[in-house]
Amino acid sequence: ALFRAARLVIGAHGAGLSNIGFCEPGALLYELIQRHYPNACFNRLAQAAGLHYWADIFGPMEATKTPGHRWSVDLDIVARRLDAALNEFGG
Repeated sequence: ALFRAARLVIGAHGAGLSNIGFCEPGALLYELIQRHYPNACFNRLAQAAGLHYWADIFGPMEATKTPGHRWSVDLDIVARRLDAALNEFGG
């Protein structure tokens, strides 16, 4: 019911995003992706469900630089994207 009512879903790439299949057409999925693991599966699922799809790719944390380990998300980028989403789709 939560995904059916959602107008915006934001999350890191992972199995939990498969619930976007329950979203109403026109909802927006904003996916956060690790640079070392680009995978278009949720883009394809969003297209099939009639959703808008946005994504940003983020790299490893400065301290690690090792793929598959800790990664960081630039919160300024996320904030700008969410502002853009509110402007485009209402809020």
